[in-house]
Amino acid sequence: MEIVDTVRWKVYFKLLQEEKDKENQSNEKIANNTQEEEEQQQTHNPGLKTNLKPTKINLSAPRADDESDRFLLQLLKQALGKIDAKGGNNKSHKIKSLQQKLRNHDNLVVVPTDKTNSFRTVSKSNYCKWVEGHGPPEAPREKLADVKEQALQLLHDKVELGVLSDKE
Repeated sequence: MEIVDTVRWKVYFKLLQEEKDKENQSNEKIANNTQEEEEQQQTHNPGLKTNLKPTKINLSAPRADDESDRFLLQLLKQALGKIDAKGGNNKSHKIKSLQQKLRNHDNLVVVPTDKTNSFRTVSKSNYCKWVEGHGPPEAPREKLADVKEQALQLLHDKVELGVLSDKE
């Protein structure tokens, strides 16, 4: 999660800065380096002669101290609790409401609406009327036999032309 990485990086850099500050304080006391020693250090670090060492690049943040991790865990629990209270329970509440309506009324059915993942209850009589109204048109038996013959002839022609094999 982005917030976890952000907090961990902040803690990491804070601890890193504290270590550098301690090191700088101890180095100020021993700051009697000669110019020759500095030149030797620069020859070991070629490049822009900044004496900066390359840092290891991690894709994920290093683990923070225990206190920060406890804080992050508590924060995540609170956030997930609020998300569940807002959205997750709303869907389950709707499903339970539909189930309750179906238990209480024998003449209801559940149908999908035009919206994605949306349902509502409708009386069985209305549903039957809708199904009959939207059913496929009835075709005479002779017409179905003609369509079958045409399909078989087309298939035979495709096999003869080599477009399809016998197994297809």
